[in-house]
Amino acid sequence: MLHATVSSPGDEYGKCGFLPMFGPCYVNLYGSPREFSAIVSEEYEKLNLGVGEGCSYRGRVLIELSTQLGELPSEPVQDIPSDDILRMESYMRRRKYRLHAAFLSATMVDAIDAPVEFEISIGNYGNKLDENLTPCSSTTQPTNAVFDGLSYHFLPWTNLKPCVVVDSQWEDISFRLESLNMLNKLADKLGQYTKELKAGVKEKLPKESMASMAIRILDEVISLASRPLPEAIPSRHRANLLDTNVAKMRQDQIAHIIESATLLRETATSLEDVISEMEEYGALIKHLAIEPQNSMPDVIIWMISGNRRIAYCRIPAHEVLHSETEERCGAQCGTVQTLYLKYPGKSFDSSLPVPCQLRLKIWLGLAQYDQQWHEAQTDGEWVVFAETYENQMYLPAVGWTQKAPTMGRSKWSDSSGKLKLPKESFMEPQGWRFVGDWYISPEISMSFDRDAGHRKFLEDVFEHENRIPGVGWGMTSWADMRGDSFTSRDEIVASEGWEWEDVWQVDLNRAVDEDGWEYAVESSMGGYGAVEKRYHLCRRRRWVRSRTLTNPEMAGKKDEEHLPDSSGWEYAVFFNTKFHHKNRHTDIVRRRRWHRKMIAQQPGTSPVFINKLKASSEDSSDDEGEVQTLSTPRMFLSLPEVYKYELRAYMYQARDLNAGDKSGTSDPYAQVSFLNYSQATEQVKKTLSPTWDQTLLFDKIVCHESPAVIAVNPPEIVIEIFDYNKFGKPDMLGRAFAKPKVKITADDYQENACLEWYTISHDGGEGGELLAAFELFAVSDNVTLPFQPEKHGALYNVPSGIRPVLKRTGIEILCWGVRSMKNFQLSAVTSPVVEFSIGSYIAKSEVMVNTKKNPNFPKPVLFLDVLIPIEEHYTPPMNIRVKDHRQFGRHPLVGCLSVGKLEKYRCDCLPLTGESTFEFDFTGLDATDRNSEHVVDFEVVEEYVESGEASALNNDKKAISRSSLSSKQGDTTQEQAEDIDWWSKYYASCGETSRYGDYLEKGYDTLEIYDTELEKANDFFNGFTDFCDTFLLKRGRSLDEEESDIVGELKASFKIYPLPDDPKEHMPPQHFSTLPSSDPEECIVRVYIIAANDLQPKDSSGLADPYIVVKIGQQRFDTMDNYKPNTLNPIFGHLFEFTANIPLETELKIKVVDYDIIGSDDLIGETIIDLENRILTKHRATCGLPANYCLTGPNQWRNALTPKEILVNFCQQNNIAEPIYYGKTGLKIGHRVLNIGDFGEIY
Repeated sequence: MLHATVSSPGDEYGKCGFLPMFGPCYVNLYGSPREFSAIVSEEYEKLNLGVGEGCSYRGRVLIELSTQLGELPSEPVQDIPSDDILRMESYMRRRKYRLHAAFLSATMVDAIDAPVEFEISIGNYGNKLDENLTPCSSTTQPTNAVFDGLSYHFLPWTNLKPCVVVDSQWEDISFRLESLNMLNKLADKLGQYTKELKAGVKEKLPKESMASMAIRILDEVISLASRPLPEAIPSRHRANLLDTNVAKMRQDQIAHIIESATLLRETATSLEDVISEMEEYGALIKHLAIEPQNSMPDVIIWMISGNRRIAYCRIPAHEVLHSETEERCGAQCGTVQTLYLKYPGKSFDSSLPVPCQLRLKIWLGLAQYDQQWHEAQTDGEWVVFAETYENQMYLPAVGWTQKAPTMGRSKWSDSSGKLKLPKESFMEPQGWRFVGDWYISPEISMSFDRDAGHRKFLEDVFEHENRIPGVGWGMTSWADMRGDSFTSRDEIVASEGWEWEDVWQVDLNRAVDEDGWEYAVESSMGGYGAVEKRYHLCRRRRWVRSRTLTNPEMAGKKDEEHLPDSSGWEYAVFFNTKFHHKNRHTDIVRRRRWHRKMIAQQPGTSPVFINKLKASSEDSSDDEGEVQTLSTPRMFLSLPEVYKYELRAYMYQARDLNAGDKSGTSDPYAQVSFLNYSQATEQVKKTLSPTWDQTLLFDKIVCHESPAVIAVNPPEIVIEIFDYNKFGKPDMLGRAFAKPKVKITADDYQENACLEWYTISHDGGEGGELLAAFELFAVSDNVTLPFQPEKHGALYNVPSGIRPVLKRTGIEILCWGVRSMKNFQLSAVTSPVVEFSIGSYIAKSEVMVNTKKNPNFPKPVLFLDVLIPIEEHYTPPMNIRVKDHRQFGRHPLVGCLSVGKLEKYRCDCLPLTGESTFEFDFTGLDATDRNSEHVVDFEVVEEYVESGEASALNNDKKAISRSSLSSKQGDTTQEQAEDIDWWSKYYASCGETSRYGDYLEKGYDTLEIYDTELEKANDFFNGFTDFCDTFLLKRGRSLDEEESDIVGELKASFKIYPLPDDPKEHMPPQHFSTLPSSDPEECIVRVYIIAANDLQPKDSSGLADPYIVVKIGQQRFDTMDNYKPNTLNPIFGHLFEFTANIPLETELKIKVVDYDIIGSDDLIGETIIDLENRILTKHRATCGLPANYCLTGPNQWRNALTPKEILVNFCQQNNIAEPIYYGKTGLKIGHRVLNIGDFGEIY
């Protein structure tokens, strides 16, 4: 239990807090399923220990907690005094609650081995295992699942939607739960308002509209927050001290929100302030919306198949709680909601199949308000049936009989066979009466044929032959796979609505001989083999023929006159196995269901039957007499109207999918499930960003919910992305959820759908995005549906009004090189080639000769002329794949990535003259402005050592250059040289007035010292990625032997710009026309280590003995012999000089290490600098430039290039003509003519 929910420290507004306290209040306990098992799995055992979400109610404990300051108690454990026990009893008062649920659909069912039913419970009430409580109608009728046509199954409930009712008794804590509901609704509203404001900012609405929106939203926030929270009513509720303190805390915090919102309404100057405050309000309300004393157990729904509990869902009771006041009701009370069940011990993982998708309505309230649930069911009639099953067993000499001694259940029983329920034993419950007589009610799923849901079906039949020893094969007969007699091959006709695709063929893809025969001693014994033996007396072969569904309305479901057994019998091998409608020669039991309708005469009474039975020897009773048992009826919501809909799923593309293969790619396809219908897109090979451009038509969808109900809360669409595998099951890549746009009227039909990006979740994280749109049309005779999309072969395309508008676009690709490539299959990556693809367009780099000699590509610029969407929102990603060219023609994929956001690479095309449109911004520029340097550097008195070595200087000022300082006028004196040096400049820049003398008074420049890395010092720098970005390459599917899926880096960049629509027009000049050499270059690197601040202590004294370690490539330098003892803020003053071969050695690592006399030294911290980025960037991060060009002194010009040379290089990099100088005071850059006199004083 969170400490913050049972105590409060107070706040900055002077409000007093309270010490930890709790109760008296019940605490509910949850754990593993209650079914007994001799072997409890480790997963279930963890649930009982509180690890993970408990899936079953296991009990409750009444607890009171109080905190008292002072002396500790003399005994840690004491008996509870009797006075306290009596005081506790007032908190144990119970009231009658009733839980209603109407199941509208059960789809995506993953359990098909046995009939499926759903159980709903709250606490122990409704649990089938609890036999001490009064029984209630807590389960739906067991139903066989029917195939949905692709991979899942559904329960065919048609117009009779099963309902359940659970009566229970709990403490009345409605004041707590209703407060919780109000706070949650307020938090949701604040979230909606924040999104609305952010959307307005993103759309750049006029200031007047935004101001009006902000005022309206703040007024609504004030109005909603001003509604008082429920308080405990003494005659009805029993509040404790924690309730009082929590209520006071909530009132104070909400009052503060009202006061702050009122002030914000009058004083807000920007919309960003309003958004920030709204987010703070939402976070505060979510903090308040925690109820520590929620003693009402969660509602738990279980899916049961046979006798196994498969999957469950827990629903907090307050979410479905009814209240007399609308604003205090739970958010899901009585409304249609979609739930996804999950397996016990596992979260709802997108890498696992969905156990079941439920669409249902749930209502929980006091029993006295039960009638409000019934009055809300305006779309159908609530009907109740008494139910019993007639059971029989087959005996060879007798036939079907109810008197078989081994039948294992009574002649008349419930569906499980545990209760004996003869029809004459049912007594009318109080407040109820029967209507009509008993009648046979066949199981609904029995009316579905075995090809129901299939669009293609493989019909098969077995040809059997027998022989007598010494005689040839003969006596041909026909049977199904189980050996039951079947129609001969030539007499089988395609069902209505189906057409044959081919002719009958022998199935040779089995363990058979060359003619398709398999042999056995006797057909009923099985054990068929492909080789004929002398003792084999029977053989068979399988004939197959494919048929295709042409008319969905005429297929799948049988007409009543064609049912195999109109008497309603269901057959099975045993009573605990799955029943079917056809009598097979292996079936020895059968049953049929009887129903009798009931109507309520007194609303609110529970229809629980008292079954009076005569005791007999059959019931294992020694005494003759009367036995009473309790049973419950079946309840349904009858929806008589049938509505038809058509769903159009516009599946355009996906991006950034996870790799399903070890090669780093996938063969993705999407599977769309809607209600009890499923379809799949085509498969796209070897990509992580597939473009399907396909419309899936779900025509003639039958649903019993009206368009008005569907429009308010449409069924949810589940989109699952799979990686196709030629062998084995497809791999799940992720799952997305969407709701269709419902269109009912002709005006709705005219509005085009808009493609949207849907997040794909996978294994607890993100697995990419899906670009799609979904429309659900209500089909009626009065309105004509829009025309179907155009076809491309057998597939429908995305309509042109929905598909993104494409524009001819040029993409320049700078494929600079690869870095830090890991080994693949125990071999180094030495000759990579990079493949860039966007949509169906592909560009490949040249093969690199050898990464160890030069990791840059010799011809780095590639170009793509593509058609991509104009809107950035729809732009497909750039997919990058790196392959290594190896011996014997092998090209394994060694790395890949997908660049999804390309907006930052978009730019304008260059004019045909080849000159850039780059404009200089000289606003505020003045030659007298003392701009700071970018890099801290200084000179050293001693001569630099040779390349490859390092020299370290003491931090004494004498070690730093005291060369003569030249003023701007050229006036130099020896006195100035002795008093002013580089350290004076450094201390003046730091603001240490006592250490820099009269440096500032002489007007010298200062350094600009950043408080972060240079790459992050300025947003304009953008990490020095203006020349090229560093992309992290991934292997794809993670390999067990690799700690990380990052396998290397790719240096690359893009320029994306529009091209002329007419291909005959001249192409604009390329941006990547002037590039530095890609060959390795030896550079001199000088590292100046000045000081370190606020280091982490590493010694027991709370201090450290730091020294510096510098490493690049295989070179390593350190100052361990000159460590700084006992300090956390050392002044180093060290210089390291060495050579580096760029790009073979690009990462400069600088470490600060704590020196230890005994033991290994401790790392305090480190940083990594990408030298290549600093060399290539246009910001010239190689050497700091002073604000003025001085030949001597502490501000001496230190760059290898003169200012004129730097300006020429800059113009070349930006495609600008070289500067033209007009004497010594003017020059022309691009289209601008500049005079030095315009910038202030000239020196």
